[in-house]
Amino acid sequence: MNRLDTGSKEDNVHKGNYPSSDMKLSEEQDREVARPEIRNNAFPVGKLDDQEWVTVYRFSPIDTNLVLREFEKCGVILKYIMGPRDANWMHILYHNCVDAQKALDKNGMQINGVLMNGVKPVDNPMSGTE
Repeated sequence: MNRLDTGSKEDNVHKGNYPSSDMKLSEEQDREVARPEIRNNAFPVGKLDDQEWVTVYRFSPIDTNLVLREFEKCGVILKYIMGPRDANWMHILYHNCVDAQKALDKNGMQINGVLMNGVKPVDNPMSGTE
């Protein structure tokens, strides 16, 4: 995947098709999705069309496309945000909470028989730490 190495958070934000697209959200929309509510239970809450973030971790940067393809099976990925350079995690924004729950259900499952990922509800997708 093509990633800019400037280290700024904006450079690590990708939207839509992979590796990245030129589609941009307005600042107002970006702020709106950048601060999702934290849901404390494991069951989907809210409306069916509520967007929801998850954090996927425990993979190497070279496996990013493989991980995205696997988690795309859970539902429409609206956006993903990579961690800092060489980080082993990323945040994924799903179109709705049901798709996010499908991703959370993949916690600890193997991808391609070699890679085992962790998945958890997001803390804050714009924070630089997890």
